[in-house]
Amino acid sequence: MNTRSVPTRTEILVRVLRALPLLALHVPAAAGAFYAYTLSSQGRWDESTLTGIETACFVTVVCSAAALVPLLVRALRGSPAWWWPAPAAALLLAGTARWVFIATAYP
Repeated sequence: MNTRSVPTRTEILVRVLRALPLLALHVPAAAGAFYAYTLSSQGRWDESTLTGIETACFVTVVCSAAALVPLLVRALRGSPAWWWPAPAAALLLAGTARWVFIATAYP
């Protein structure tokens, strides 16, 4: 027999309110990763585009790291599934990789 009860409105509201900060961090991180990889520099002289790419990478790294910390803490405690931190970790890796590439390719 299934002993799970139907969640009440209060429980649903609490779940939604706990998800909103993660959504507020994942959306700018994903947008920053998108812009970091779609913007391309015309050359070493194109400082404004390079600055924009670095700013997008910074936003991606900061937002995904801020989302990854509470997700890792919760995953280590065993409350969500083990794969929940994966999107934040992937965004963190993508932002860091693009930032390192831009910093080394255009010194």
